[in-house]
Amino acid sequence: MVFSVGAGCGDDGGGNSPVDAAPADTAIDSAPQPVTVTAKDRGTGVANLAVVFHDPTGALLGQTTTDASGNATLAMPAGGMVTVIDDREGGELKPMTVGGVEPGDALTFTLYELKPAGTPTTSATLSIPTIPNVAGFQFNTGCEGISTGSGSSSIPANITTRCLDAAEKFHVLGMAHANGQPRAWTLLADQPKTTTSATFPAWNETLETVSLFLEGIPADTESMSLSLRVRIGGTPRYWHGADVSGASGTASILAPPGVGDARLWYGEAHLPIANGFDPQFGILAVTSPTVANASFDFATSPLPRADAIGIDLTGAPKLTWSVTGAAGSTDRIVLSLQADQGPRDIEWLISLPPDAVSPFTLPALPGDLASILPTANDDPYPFMMLVDVENMDSTQVRADAMRWARRAIEGSPDDAAPFRMRTSSVQIFSN
Repeated sequence: MVFSVGAGCGDDGGGNSPVDAAPADTAIDSAPQPVTVTAKDRGTGVANLAVVFHDPTGALLGQTTTDASGNATLAMPAGGMVTVIDDREGGELKPMTVGGVEPGDALTFTLYELKPAGTPTTSATLSIPTIPNVAGFQFNTGCEGISTGSGSSSIPANITTRCLDAAEKFHVLGMAHANGQPRAWTLLADQPKTTTSATFPAWNETLETVSLFLEGIPADTESMSLSLRVRIGGTPRYWHGADVSGASGTASILAPPGVGDARLWYGEAHLPIANGFDPQFGILAVTSPTVANASFDFATSPLPRADAIGIDLTGAPKLTWSVTGAAGSTDRIVLSLQADQGPRDIEWLISLPPDAVSPFTLPALPGDLASILPTANDDPYPFMMLVDVENMDSTQVRADAMRWARRAIEGSPDDAAPFRMRTSSVQIFSN
C-alpha cells in the first residue's frame, strides 16, 4: 500500500530557492492536497460506488463515484474524512467512513460482498462420498456453510457459488463430525467456476491436534472462546471451535494437516457484563498452514478496556463511548452502527484515529444519501472496538483502515507477512 505526502518547494523563477522559502513550504504542506481512494473487493477495483469527502467536522467537501478501477480523488485538508457507500447488495447499504485523513493519503477500502446485486450465479451439484458412523457433515464454499444430517451415504448438494463468481476457480472444504469433534475432511479444490457437477475426493481421516493457549488475560475473565479457520484461495473457511471456562487454559482442536495457504486463529476473553455492556478482549492472527500451536498473551502491551457505547439521536446522530486507559496507545478506534430502515438494512463502519474523542457526529451526506442517517425509528445498534495491528504503525493501518475495522485478518495469498491484531471491544448486552 502506497502512502505519500506531497511537499511544496519555493522558487524565485530562476531556479534558485529564495532565502525565506520555509514559511511558503509550511503553508503549502498544510494546504489541501489530493487524497486518493481505491475500493477493492478481493483485489479487484469496484466501480460506481458513491464516495463522499468531508472536512474534519464532517461537513461536505464533495461527492463523486469510483471509476472503472475503483478510484476516486479529491483535494482535502488535514484531519478530514472519506465515506464510501457499498450498495451492491440490494437490501443492504454499507457506508464506510475513515477519519483522520491526511493530505496526500492513498486509502484502500477493502470490501467483501457475498453476492453483489445483479451478479450472475451458477450452481454445481457436488456428490459426497460415503463415510460410516458420522453425526453430520459441514461444507463451506467460503461464502456459505451447508450442513447435512446423519445417516446419508451420498448426498447431492446444490451449492450456489454466490461469492465465488468473482474468482476463476472455487474450493469447497467438507468436514465430517462425530461425538462433537471433526472425524474426517475432504477438499474439492481448483474447480472452474463453470463447473456444474463434481465429486469430492474420498474422505481423509488424518487429522492433527492443534492447540491454542490464552495467557495473561484479565483476572475477571469469565470465559474464553477459541476457534480456528483455514484459508483456501484467499477465503477463510470455518471448521471448529472450543469454549474454555475460567480465566486461563488451553483448547485443542482437530484440524486437517497443512491444508490451505494459511491458518487463522481467533481468541476472545469474555469479561463480566457491567451496567448493561458486554466487554471483550480479542486476539486474531494468521500463520502458515503448518503451525500447530499458537500462544496469545493479553498481558503483553495490554490494550485499554472498552467500557461503554451509545448513540445520541438529538440533532445530528452521535456515537458516544468510554474507555478505561489511553486509547491513543492503539492504532484505530472503530465504531459501527446497524439500523433497520424497513426495506433496507444499514451497516455503517467507522474507523477513527486513536486520539478521536467521544462523541463522534456522523458525517453529513448529500441528497438522497442523507436518508442513510439513522433515526429512533430505525432501532440503531452501536458497537465500539479498539484495534492494534502488530508490526504496523498507525499510518500503515490507516492506509487500509476498513480491512482492520472489519477484522479481516484473512488477507490474501499475496500478503508479504502474517498478520496479528489485538482488539478491545464493547457492545450493548442483550439476552
